[in-house]
Amino acid sequence: MSKGISYALIAFGLWGISPIFWKQLKVIPATELIAWRIILTFLSVVIILLAQKKFWQIKPQSKPLKQLALASFLIGINWILFVYAVNSSQVLQGSLGYFMGPLFTFFIGIIWLKESISSIRYLSLVCFLIAVLILTLKAGVPWLSLSLALTFAIYGLIKKQIKLIPQVTLFFETLILLPFCLLYLVSVDSSLSGLSNESWVVFSLIGFFTYLPLHYFAKAAQEIPLSSLGTMQYIAPLGQFLVGRFWYDEQFEPYQIWAYILVWLGIIIFTSAPFLHR
Repeated sequence: MSKGISYALIAFGLWGISPIFWKQLKVIPATELIAWRIILTFLSVVIILLAQKKFWQIKPQSKPLKQLALASFLIGINWILFVYAVNSSQVLQGSLGYFMGPLFTFFIGIIWLKESISSIRYLSLVCFLIAVLILTLKAGVPWLSLSLALTFAIYGLIKKQIKLIPQVTLFFETLILLPFCLLYLVSVDSSLSGLSNESWVVFSLIGFFTYLPLHYFAKAAQEIPLSSLGTMQYIAPLGQFLVGRFWYDEQFEPYQIWAYILVWLGIIIFTSAPFLHR
């Protein structure tokens, strides 16, 4: 297994179980929670860079900063939408958004970056496409899901083009958003007083829990083609779906069974493609 695939498995696996983490903080409004998330992630990245003795080596350049500004805006919007979906008991809507996301990522890789893909893996794409169509046609036009999918797909494209180590990219992404978060928190009444002792423990881990999957996602984006990264992205929404359905007992319809069977089939075809090709 290549390093890039290993990095992607870690990132998407953590995102797959993330609803359990964020649900512990549902007493905090989504926008306030994201503001704290950005601040604590920034502090975590600074500590990591200092520990690695890389902080004082950061030398920003104009082009990466423009790309990072757009990346920070997209991931900020994506975070707000996802936390809103989780804390408003719409985990399955969030899951659908991340099921759609890989299709956007896949087509960006093929069309925009001119990446090649084996004919066997095109079969996995067909499975994913049919699954997403089933879910979308039954759910109507899911604006929340579409917004999640589009923002994360474009974010992945930008991360693919930035040739900086993941810690540095995340440092600038959070640094750019930091002033807006501080201004927002000053202007609202804090909801932190409503946290239980257990929730305070979860709150203290926000920065680390945010940093870890983004770190490995950035490493994976630099190691493997965007089309492959987009296909592996299905691991995260599948995990979120299972959490929403079986952990939080959200409503589940029979047609979703067939959609997720197709997703699993697509994942099996994709991961076994090199063996099948030989």
